[in-house]
Amino acid sequence: MIGSKHYRSAAFLCLAVFMVAAASAQSTEVSCAVFDPDGDWATAVMSSGKLAFEMHGSNAPAKALDTRVDGNPELCRLFLSADKRYAAIGVRVSEADGDALHIAVFDRSTGKWASSFAVKQREDLWSKLRFEGFLGDASKLVVTGIGKSKPRDDVNLKVLLFGPDGQPATKGVFDRTLPRSNRSWDADSVDARHNRLWFVGSPQFCPVKSVTLTGAVNYGSSITDAAVGGTVCFPDAIGFPQSDVVVGGNTGNQNWVWRVDIAAGAGEKIELPQAKPAGMVKWNGYAMAQVLETSPDGEVFLVARSITAWDLFDRSREAGGELDIVQTKPLKLIGTIPLKGGCGFGGVAIDHRNGETTVLQRRCGKWERESFPNRQ
Repeated sequence: MIGSKHYRSAAFLCLAVFMVAAASAQSTEVSCAVFDPDGDWATAVMSSGKLAFEMHGSNAPAKALDTRVDGNPELCRLFLSADKRYAAIGVRVSEADGDALHIAVFDRSTGKWASSFAVKQREDLWSKLRFEGFLGDASKLVVTGIGKSKPRDDVNLKVLLFGPDGQPATKGVFDRTLPRSNRSWDADSVDARHNRLWFVGSPQFCPVKSVTLTGAVNYGSSITDAAVGGTVCFPDAIGFPQSDVVVGGNTGNQNWVWRVDIAAGAGEKIELPQAKPAGMVKWNGYAMAQVLETSPDGEVFLVARSITAWDLFDRSREAGGELDIVQTKPLKLIGTIPLKGGCGFGGVAIDHRNGETTVLQRRCGKWERESFPNRQ
């Protein structure tokens, strides 16, 4: 989730908002979705200046609301509070005077908007302006951004807390100094649910370290390549399914997903399948979405990958992609959803209950559900 335009490759440019945003030739649309532990789900779609939100309950009719959001949408994120009272949507947009993060909070108890407010790009929120969700089990909203700095200097990550009413929280501003490599590290590094910030080192990327996101500065666990025999440091994607578990993914000659059990300092990794070149295609390049979407119970997660095909004359073209559904422990590929066609990629959420895994995704302007039985 990046506020400034830092990308590792042309392929990654196509995937920067793969999981949570969709674009078409006619108009720009961003979308996002989320499940809660009870199986309820929420969706949000922004297009043509309107943010449309829906809250779906398994035993109640859907509640739909919309609100106006100006600017060119780039990214959408949607979270539910642990107390099940609030849903919050964060849409990052580009405006004439810089980026802005528009946040709308829905009160599930009243069925109405609780607030709508914006956080603008500024000197101490110069890049990577992001909505990170709810802090822990509370209803405080977390916004982060990196301040402007010189290339060789360390960077300052600013953490801002807001109440569900959109007002800044009392004593709700925190600063974290990070190595300069975090200025351009693309993988999402904030685990707001567990009040943890993960960051890479500089000039060496290992180990990946952690520090409290808010409150007093307390350094915590770290992970190294030794945990799974390589690939952990400087991941392309990262996720936090449980308090003591980190999952991630890496692309290259091989595509890997891995899991690290923090307390044990160990884990495992598996290789994801790759399409074999055929005809005029010389090789296929893969890119991963930066955030690995996880189910509410943390038992499964989802990896979104796009494919760029290169022909014998080194010409490239987009060749679709896929959603890989992975069991967290033991690490296992449960299923794959191929993504083809020219309608782009949309928001995705994953759920796990009653012996099956469900994926909700937005494709070609509509929401679709697909279920997979758990594999033994």
